[in-house]
Amino acid sequence: MNNVRYSLITAWAVIILVISTGCTPKQTSYLQSLVDEMRRECPVPNEVADGVVVTNISHDDNNLLMELTITDKVTKELFRNGDYFRLNSRYTLGESRFAHIKEAMKTNGFGIKCVAKDESGKTINEVTIAPSDLDKEEAIGVVVRATAMAENAACPLDYGNGSVLERAEALGDSTIVYYIEGGEAFANTDFAAVEDMMKRQMINSISDSESNKQVRHDVGISYKYVYKYGDKVCHTLTITPDDWLRY
Repeated sequence: MNNVRYSLITAWAVIILVISTGCTPKQTSYLQSLVDEMRRECPVPNEVADGVVVTNISHDDNNLLMELTITDKVTKELFRNGDYFRLNSRYTLGESRFAHIKEAMKTNGFGIKCVAKDESGKTINEVTIAPSDLDKEEAIGVVVRATAMAENAACPLDYGNGSVLERAEALGDSTIVYYIEGGEAFANTDFAAVEDMMKRQMINSISDSESNKQVRHDVGISYKYVYKYGDKVCHTLTITPDDWLRY
């Protein structure tokens, strides 16, 4: 499974406009200092996931500005979805290494603006989050449905290893289900024997830090993978929120 899909959830959308009269010179200077701190923590360019590169961190009026280049087809669909994009933007700034920067932004009335572009520099989507909304949490059902809808838009998706993601769908308010067709290879695979290894590899390829795993745990979304051979279900694997802290 392409790890960018969860970078999820880790996680980075309906645009929130910040009405501003602009920064004073003193505020601009302080906002620039926060930008400098952010760039030290996240030097640019920085590939934060497959096909997602942070290309610039600066400021725009009274907002910290983060610009991304998206090259992965599926991820472009995800970032076109406003709810998904906003969630990931908020949780990215919520990482422990950025906590002091976020608190300073809230105290001084700075928001964050994120702009996603494709390879040609064309804007895919942009979101602006007001200071008062930096800690706001999306309803989990909204996030689940937005993610499933965006990913399903890119299906069927050939993984290039003989398997195809047929579709993604929301199950209730907290689970995203992926239906993967693998032909005879799946029928001949002892999934039960390798399930623990699969979970460990998937989780650690998606999240390379403990703080990121904690974020994914706190979001509370489960991911269910249904491995199929035609109409036959060969195996079902579920990554629960607790699994992010278990592996």
